[in-house]
Amino acid sequence: MKNNKLVRNLAAVSLIEIMMIFTIIGVVTAACAGLSKPKVEYMKKIRLYSSLVALEQAAKTIVNEGHLDFTTDVNTCRSRNYTTNICSNYNGQFPNLSNQLPKVSHRAASSDGAVDPGLSITKYNTLSDSEKFQFKYLQNGLCQRLASALKVQDAGINCSNNTSASGLIDDSSTYQQSFYGILPQLYLSNSQVVYIGKNAYTDFRDSSGSTTRKVINIVPSDRNSEWHIRNNSPFSYITQDSFLKNPNEMRLFGVKFNCNYYPNDIFYKYMEQMYLKNKDYFIIYVDTDCKKASASDKSCGPDRLNEDVFAFRMYRDGMVLPDYQSGFPRDLLTAKVMRIQNNGRYQVDANYAKIPLVHARCYANLAGSYAFGYANDHMGICTDGGVTRMPLNDCFTELGDTKCKAVINKPSFVMR
Repeated sequence: MKNNKLVRNLAAVSLIEIMMIFTIIGVVTAACAGLSKPKVEYMKKIRLYSSLVALEQAAKTIVNEGHLDFTTDVNTCRSRNYTTNICSNYNGQFPNLSNQLPKVSHRAASSDGAVDPGLSITKYNTLSDSEKFQFKYLQNGLCQRLASALKVQDAGINCSNNTSASGLIDDSSTYQQSFYGILPQLYLSNSQVVYIGKNAYTDFRDSSGSTTRKVINIVPSDRNSEWHIRNNSPFSYITQDSFLKNPNEMRLFGVKFNCNYYPNDIFYKYMEQMYLKNKDYFIIYVDTDCKKASASDKSCGPDRLNEDVFAFRMYRDGMVLPDYQSGFPRDLLTAKVMRIQNNGRYQVDANYAKIPLVHARCYANLAGSYAFGYANDHMGICTDGGVTRMPLNDCFTELGDTKCKAVINKPSFVMR
């Protein structure tokens, strides 16, 4: 009898212990599951943060180096042969260097000699071989220049010789959604890949709130419009559609003349301020983890927009922003607005300490197109969800500059 009672007690104790073990396992499993989602979000944010920083640094490098592009060089070309696109004004001159991004997304000038028309009649022919190579390099497209700035190995470069090549992304009507089966232009050393859309764009938002998006014509296609712009015609001779299709340099050139032609029209003065910084842009897609090797590849994400692939706008003045029009989640990259104090130091504004990055740059007057007190953002950059974000009072001056900064918040993995 005593032995049987002992066995029953041992069995009871063992059952209690087993229940305690399963309880502990359940608690640990729940805790791990609770940590999993924040970790995934953190990894997504830190990859996006590193992508943005890399693109900004690359754009700054290219802007500092400058570029050459004769096909739309209004400062030099005033007489064009519209069959060959060669400018007679180039004869005997050095080309003009512009400290902005190239106007074209893909062009292999330094590798296959596809230089701008008319280069041979300039002083280019008097240069040494190394100097000629540098002049060709400066005529390369954005893809080729990004490959150099990002220090991509030759095996990881798939830039096209020109924008008419097959396989390039044309997102003029809709954003690319799936990237599976599409060849990336650049394979980075951190396993990320980069896709560069074929077009350069410009946006113009009218007073009614309607935004017009135009593909920039790299080679002038509207002879009449270009002739009027080059020959200082009033805007009454130029249609809005043809005007907006010209690169920023040509639009600025035309606006400056109209400022003199209509000296009392404050809108032309505003447009001149608006175009002083080049707001033409390219769309850059970054796959933030890796490219799927096959449909069954589980080591990489799904290669889909806003899941592991995200769109950035790279403006030709070097500014890089998340492309909110593509559906880019606003909470993945945030920033804080900092105002300058009387002691010359910057202090974080508590009301704007963690807001979407583009919104922060708009409030700090570092994006958009505000000048001369205009309330409308005619480039549409600072209009998001029907709301236009004006610069804060301390961040706006009559000269269009700012006393504020927008500093991106580096993601951190902190449980709350």
